[in-house]
Amino acid sequence: MKKRFGAILTCVMALCCAVLLFGCDEVRDHRITATSWDIACGTVSGYGTYKTNYEVTLRATPKTDQNAFIAWIKDDEIVSYDAEFTFIASAETEGKYIAIFNGPDLELIALNNVQLSFGNVTTGTESSQVLTSISNARLAYGESASLLKTIATHSEVSVSSGAISAELNEFNFAQAVLRDTTAYTFEFSYTANYVNSVTNVTSSSNLASPRVRIDFSQDAIDTENLTMTKSGSVINITIRNITTDWGSSGTLTLQFIEMSALEPPEAETEA
Repeated sequence: MKKRFGAILTCVMALCCAVLLFGCDEVRDHRITATSWDIACGTVSGYGTYKTNYEVTLRATPKTDQNAFIAWIKDDEIVSYDAEFTFIASAETEGKYIAIFNGPDLELIALNNVQLSFGNVTTGTESSQVLTSISNARLAYGESASLLKTIATHSEVSVSSGAISAELNEFNFAQAVLRDTTAYTFEFSYTANYVNSVTNVTSSSNLASPRVRIDFSQDAIDTENLTMTKSGSVINITIRNITTDWGSSGTLTLQFIEMSALEPPEAETEA
């Protein structure tokens, strides 16, 4: 009896040690749903309930050659350009996936480029303050002005030759999917970082530009703070007078492209 009890105690202790050393991931059910943006253009399969860490493969099948598969979207963002999309079931990946196929009623556009620029950067609110960088840049949007979602961020952009610029490959950027028949509110905010040229003390200022409302159903927009032009499948937007506290204003340029003309990004090759 004592030997049996000792063996059980040894097993329990070994299990406890394993949990302490390696941890214990909770295994639960994850609901993966999938649907077609237009069932007349294509169908989907592979959805269902999966256990944590199980492999999930969603498949999108076009109805005809004219209904080419374009992308999978989740939470209004592109997550894959592969018709056969494989991922691991988890709390982060559970949810609803939508397969986008080419079709006559596809009224979707995707964010394709972001560029930020400031000109004539000299000093801050005091002549001894020298602007060194822009950090925590954030672009957010939403159908409702009270519920905005971040779609582009940038950790830091240094001042160079009196101007600041940030190209697409520098932004941490989600390919947000919007409807070209809808109006959205956009907001841009950032932190301006300074150093005092006399004392060498650093300081910062959090700034947010006034929100702008962009109605994508319009053919064009041309106001003091906003320009929108459409050329073929491309929509170019310029938001001017980005707030600063050093005098000259900034400009934010966005480019959207119709999803019917969207091409998958080229795969990076190893050096």
